[in-house]
Amino acid sequence: MVKEGYSELIAVEGTGTKSSEGNRIMGRPSSLDWRERVIPACEAGEESQAALARGFPVSETAVSCWSGLAREDGRREPKAHGRGLPSVLDEADGAVLTALVGQRNDATLEE
Repeated sequence: MVKEGYSELIAVEGTGTKSSEGNRIMGRPSSLDWRERVIPACEAGEESQAALARGFPVSETAVSCWSGLAREDGRREPKAHGRGLPSVLDEADGAVLTALVGQRNDATLEE
């Protein structure tokens, strides 16, 4: 059961780990808005973390991590994205790759 007033947000925002039907969704980050609502509710201690996770569109793990970070580091916002590994290709390599793809862009992985 989603907390009253949140079902519209879930349907509009869709960034939580549960759909409005309660199905798990993977691969999308939870919004800062959910952190701003879940952490104070967790700090109030009126419900367990599991109950909060069921009431908001987030996982129990997210509730636990967010509340732990807020308690230990005072941090309520997510870390900046690391941007992945740097490319091993330089500009010349990129130009060669672009030219090859331009010549034959229909090749499959097997080819």
